Formats: sequence, C-alpha cells, structure tokens
Amino acid sequence: MKIRLNEKIIRYACIFGAVALCIATVFIYFASFNPLGVTTVPYPLEGNITVYDPYVQQFDAFMKGQLNIDYEPSKSFLAIENPYDPDQRAGKYFLYDRAYFEGQYYSYFGTAPIFTVMLPCYYLFGALPSATAIQLVFMLIFALFMPLLVFTVTENVTKKAHPVLLALIAYAATVCSLQFLFGRGHTPFYYIAATSSMAFLATFGFLFLKGLLAKKRWSRLTLFALSGLAFALCFHSRVNTAFAAAFAVLPCVIFGIILKKRSAADSEPSTVSQKGFAAFCKRHSVLDISLELVALAFFVIIGFALAFAYNHARFGSMLDFGAKYQLTIADVSTYKLRLSDFGYSVFHYFLSPLGTKENGALNLGYSAANIGHYLYVDGHFGLLAVPFMWGAFATPFLAFDRTRSRTLRFGALGALVGSFVIAWVDLCLGGVIYRYLCDFSLLFALLGAIGLVLVLEKALSLKKTAVRYICVCAIVLFALLSLYAVFKIMAINNVNLLPMQKDSFFYRLFA
Repeated sequence: MKIRLNEKIIRYACIFGAVALCIATVFIYFASFNPLGVTTVPYPLEGNITVYDPYVQQFDAFMKGQLNIDYEPSKSFLAIENPYDPDQRAGKYFLYDRAYFEGQYYSYFGTAPIFTVMLPCYYLFGALPSATAIQLVFMLIFALFMPLLVFTVTENVTKKAHPVLLALIAYAATVCSLQFLFGRGHTPFYYIAATSSMAFLATFGFLFLKGLLAKKRWSRLTLFALSGLAFALCFHSRVNTAFAAAFAVLPCVIFGIILKKRSAADSEPSTVSQKGFAAFCKRHSVLDISLELVALAFFVIIGFALAFAYNHARFGSMLDFGAKYQLTIADVSTYKLRLSDFGYSVFHYFLSPLGTKENGALNLGYSAANIGHYLYVDGHFGLLAVPFMWGAFATPFLAFDRTRSRTLRFGALGALVGSFVIAWVDLCLGGVIYRYLCDFSLLFALLGAIGLVLVLEKALSLKKTAVRYICVCAIVLFALLSLYAVFKIMAINNVNLLPMQKDSFFYRLFA
C-alpha cells in the first residue's frame, strides 16, 4: 500500500512539474518579447474603428447589434468592378485583410476568442485585452492542458517508463508543438487564431481522453460533454485545425465509444436474473453508447449550427466562412484545391529548411518553387526542422501492432493522415507561412511523443542493463537536443515575429 502511495505521489509530482515548467516557459518567453506586460484597449473605442484589429472591430460590431464591421466603404471603392483584384483597388483606401461582401466589411477570423476572453474581460474590468494579452491567455491554457494530454497518452502507451521520463517527453512535446512561437507572431491578431485553436484542441484532447479512460458513466458523460465544448471552441477559432483533429477523433469515437468492449462490471445490475443478464448488458451497452455520443456531440452540433447560421447571415451560405472574400495580397477567389500541389505542401510544411542571415544566424525560410500558378509565400520552415517531430513516423508501424488498442492505432494513424491532408489544404487555399503549421503541429508533437515512448519501451525491454541504460540516456539526450533546437528557433528575430529583447534571459541563452 505504501509503495502504491509513493508511486502516486511521484506520478502527480511529475505531472505538476511538467505543467509548472511549461507555464514558467510561457512567462519567460513572453517577457523576452513583451517586456511591458499586458495592456488593455478602452471600450467604447476612443479612436477611429479603422485603427483597431479585426477582433476588436468584430467585438464592437456585436456590441452594436450587427455582424458587419461598423465602417462604410468609400464611394470610389464601391465602384470597383472586382474589389478582390489588387490591381483594381490600387490607390484606394480599404480595410486590408477583412472580408468584403456586398458593400460591407466583415472579420473572417473565428469568434471564440471574442466570447471566451474579450467579453469576460470587458465585463470584469471595463476594457478589452490587447492582442498580446489574449495571446498570453491562450499560451497559458495550452501550457496547462498540452502536457496533461501528452502525459496521459504516453502513460497509456506504456507502463514501463518512469513518470520522470514521461514528464520530460510531455514538456518537450508541449514546447516543440511551436504554440509559444505562434504567440510571438508580428501583428498579433493574425496569430490569435493559431494559439486559441491549439489551446482549445489541447483542452479537448485531454478531456476526451480522460472520458475514454473513465469507468463511471457520469464521469464519462461529463468529460465528453466538456470536451465537445472545447472542440466547438477550437472550430470557432480556426476551422482547419479542427478538421485536422477530426481525422484522429473519428477513429477514437468509433473504437473507443461505439465498438468499445464493455464488461459486465460496467453494467452493475443490482438485481437481475441470470437468464436475463446477457440481454440486460446488451441494452445497457446500447444505452451507454447513445448517451456518450449525445454528450460528445451536444456542444459540437450547437457550435456547428451557430457557425453555419453566422455564415448564412453574413454571406448567404452556411458553408461560406468568408475566406474567398478577403481583401489581401491576391484574389483569393482564384485559389482552389489541386492534387498536383500535394508534393509542394509536403516540402513547404514538412521538409523546407530554416534560412540563415548574413551573420549565420537562423532565420525563417522563404524557399518557393515555380508550381505553375500564384502561390503566396512568406517566412516559413518545415515541421521536421524540429527533431522531436521525427518520432511521428513510428505511427505506421504502430498501426499494424495488434497488441495495441485499436483506438490508439487508428487514432494515431488518422492524426498523421490528417496532418498531411490539411497541410495540402492550407497551401492550396492560403499559401505558405509558418503560422499555418498550427493546424497540425500539435498532432505531430503528440505523435512524436508516442513514437519516442515506443522506442523507450523497446529500450526498457532489453535484457542487458548497460545497453538499456545507454538507450534510455540516448532518448533523454534526443529530447533535450530537440528542446535546444526549438528554443533556437524560438529565439529567431524576423519581420514575422515580434522583436526579442536582446538583454532578455531567453535571447542571451539561445540566440
């Protein structure tokens, strides 16, 4: 009993340590590029609506009981035949990177940050949080739930690894997912969608997994309902991130809920005849499945319905999120999915190397290939520039390991497939920039953690003690080197990133 108690204490201490270290990293990193701390935006707005970011503009629109941004286009702009063509609108004033439809401006950014952070902040403090303050909130949410998610997943992949090793892997996966880097993006409102979608996805993943593992009916139902709410918020933050996750979630729902083997103990009939016991268990199983699916889907369906109604009210179509109406660097309505671009998406989002400056310092890359049509390219790098991500390629081997649960095998395979599919969608419909990595970097980091744990499990199974220790030390060294590599990337100074303070601890250590 004492041994088990000590094991639990060690386990919880390791989980707490991983979370605490992630939160500390957020504050240290945030202070390195935002030494003045968080600020607020007075509301009602004191300046012209045009000087504020789209989240503030949309908040203002909601407060005024309307969907469109409270700004009227000029007559000269209204007269343009095709306002989405950069050449035709040259020399005219307009709200850049907003959706423009039938003479009105809209924000095409998701509304979840408005209702989860901005609105509560306004009612509590009488002012709106700045874009960097919103970023800090989502970085902290992610720093809480991502290590919990990774620790829970890896703990259930293998029982052989010591909690200290799992805590190291959880911390490495959290940092290597790059969410903290997205929180430093220049013109922060562009990156709120990235950090918020990842924060809500990590929250969803942890709650959903705990629901799958829970034994009691009401615990499972509660956790599934909360996870559904988190997934809906992820969808309302950035649609592509939610779609990428859906590739992993669907197999987990099929094998973890619908086709889950339920023991008689789960039924716990108080008094039932032996003759009717099988029928009772069958009815009970069907009831459990139905209730769990309803709990999981309840907030998801509401979230989808609200998004579709919002789209229809603005653009006349439930499935139109406003992306094709963007007033941006090119006419986005000409973008389309091309299978021929799949190879380019693999290169740009997974294989593209980091660049270097004249002094040899790391920089975001700008590599672009001639693919026969216009492709927006900005500062970016491939996800595999982070060594930790290499572990994701153990997933195909895991899928054929019949000793593992089908939920784990096919959920992991779905995450891998979804990552490549959404990378292709991002390239075709958006172009190339490092912040789009947010759609699948969490999934890849989670897969990297699973791959590393699988290697660790094999190492701990070796008979020779010396060889076993050498292998374990090599795995720890790999995790530490991955952390060093991603910290070097996070210390990059680039026009796409808020400038880092050169006297800060983080910059002096890693730049």
